[in-house]
Amino acid sequence: AQTPVTSQTCVVYFGSAYNSNSNYGVPKKIYSYKEYLELFHEGSEPAEHLTLDDCAETALSMIGNAWFVNCASSAGTEEASASSIKGVLEDALAYICLNSSDVPNIVCIPSQQDSGLLAELVKQCKGGINNTIHAQGFVDCAQTSEQITANGSPDSTKITVPNSDGCLVACWGDVVMDEVEGEITKHIPASIVFSARRAEQDAQNTNSVPYRSIGNLRISCKGLCTSVSGTLTKCTCRQAKMNEVVENGVITLVNKGNGRWYTWGDHSAAVTAGSVDDETYRFDSNVAVLYHILNRFVAKWGNVIDSPMSLRLRDCILADQQDYLNGLKALGCLVGNPICEFRPVDNTSDTLGKGQFFFVDVC
Repeated sequence: AQTPVTSQTCVVYFGSAYNSNSNYGVPKKIYSYKEYLELFHEGSEPAEHLTLDDCAETALSMIGNAWFVNCASSAGTEEASASSIKGVLEDALAYICLNSSDVPNIVCIPSQQDSGLLAELVKQCKGGINNTIHAQGFVDCAQTSEQITANGSPDSTKITVPNSDGCLVACWGDVVMDEVEGEITKHIPASIVFSARRAEQDAQNTNSVPYRSIGNLRISCKGLCTSVSGTLTKCTCRQAKMNEVVENGVITLVNKGNGRWYTWGDHSAAVTAGSVDDETYRFDSNVAVLYHILNRFVAKWGNVIDSPMSLRLRDCILADQQDYLNGLKALGCLVGNPICEFRPVDNTSDTLGKGQFFFVDVC
């Protein structure tokens, strides 16, 4: 097992715990898999795993803690429906903001392609969390039998992102966690592994700034497969073929030989067949750093900025934010001449009269 690292990137997982409706809809911050079992399974390993169980076992072997939301309203052996997850999503994320010092940075909902649920996830991730917080969503592409050819290579034309939005990281395939004599014995959705790996990498970065893309990070696994109606099909994951997959805004795995597996792809889901509407959302690291800057500003000044504004307070906010942007530039997280401004064009007499103040980071 890997040695977990403490991460300031807060990851929130939504899914179902096997045969358990314990703590339904209530986010729980958990520090070990043993603690997870105590909270959701009365201390015993469940007979089988559903998505939340896989999230806990995997993530808590890589990072020091994560949040888990059980979306199963009744004890059972089926995954929670998209409507069940959608029903608790907004309140659960707001609960974390209001009842802890954590800021949800990554929201992972494995193996869900429902358009209504994903639309709500996008809404929450783009500033909807407690009306202020931005996050990246990790989701999975649908899997079909046609996606892997007879020789084990993926057919990139058959793989599409479930929602083409820049706040989303779309993952393809199931990561093979274990196998015996060539037979797959454990596999889980890629979004679970990749979201935890991103948080693990963030913790190793200077000041935990998420400037490192999810792409090209070493993964401890046995390979990649698809799971369609109980049928497992292994993927060879040769680099040339995986390049074709990631050009469509998908993150997956590449096989570099000798048992070395790496995450592959650095585009957000907004990149589809080589095009993107807003260049801000081309790379997942762009989005991660942008949201990091926004969330830090909100966390530090969110309460103060509602106080009566003065020139002294305005100048204090500008100076502090400029120092922070300069620090990010020194780390190589930003290029050019980042600047924080309080512009007259944004702060008119009408907006000021309403008590609305707009600070703009130009990066």
